[in-house]
Amino acid sequence: GGNRVFEVQLFWSKQTNNLKFKMKLLLIFCTALVFTATASVAQTSMAKGFSFNVDESNANHAVKRIRFQDGIKAERFELRSGDCNQRSGDCKNDRERIEFIEKGKQQKIGKEVWVGWSIFVPDDFPRQGKRMNVKLGQFHQLGGNGPRLLFELNDANFVAKLKHPIIKDSDPMRPKGDFKKAKLSSRAAMLGKWVRVIVHSKWSLGPDGFVNVWVNGEKKFSYSGQTTHSSGNVYFRYGLYRSFVSRCGGPCPTLVAYYKDVVRVRDLNSVQ
Repeated sequence: GGNRVFEVQLFWSKQTNNLKFKMKLLLIFCTALVFTATASVAQTSMAKGFSFNVDESNANHAVKRIRFQDGIKAERFELRSGDCNQRSGDCKNDRERIEFIEKGKQQKIGKEVWVGWSIFVPDDFPRQGKRMNVKLGQFHQLGGNGPRLLFELNDANFVAKLKHPIIKDSDPMRPKGDFKKAKLSSRAAMLGKWVRVIVHSKWSLGPDGFVNVWVNGEKKFSYSGQTTHSSGNVYFRYGLYRSFVSRCGGPCPTLVAYYKDVVRVRDLNSVQ
């Protein structure tokens, strides 16, 4: 009678709820697959003329390929507090990063090379205090020799720093100071627009070395002479990197930057 009808209604109600639950699970699973695939694909650099490995914390937000409304294709880097690579030692050495690191045929000592990249730093890029800075491009050297040339954004300016060609930093976290330094742009003039950086260099143990830097077509840095104290290959890194993160006094703010047209070539016309 009535109890039987109620039991049938209850049975179908349970089946319907189970079906809805299963559909929700399927939707969640498919969504997870989409985001996982997107993150996996994005771990390949869009740079031309050289190849890269990625150095990051394996977070899905770290780096993604995007297309702006005007059709421009770029790479979006996002660095959050705690984004450090255990394998590279960043976590225990007070550093956070998401960077692509040049591999394969790197820049040999005594050879001229042109490297260019365009970077967009949003208007709301957070200030981090006078004791903090962010690297937006680095030239490092094999053999534990640390960086040769750094591009940093601080609370005031975008600057280039050339490390000493003779005196070696025994501890990169306790650098001996910069050999040459130049202001490339004020922070205010850089934010909210694409900025093109071009580096023409010859890493050398002798007086024939040089480093020249242009920003938006204007020469901003020039040095001639010995540029390194080691014969190891030089390699380029780009993305977001910050050190001494404990100085934030808590979680550091989230950083976002965009890169496009990253190239390594042999002449000026190809890098512009």
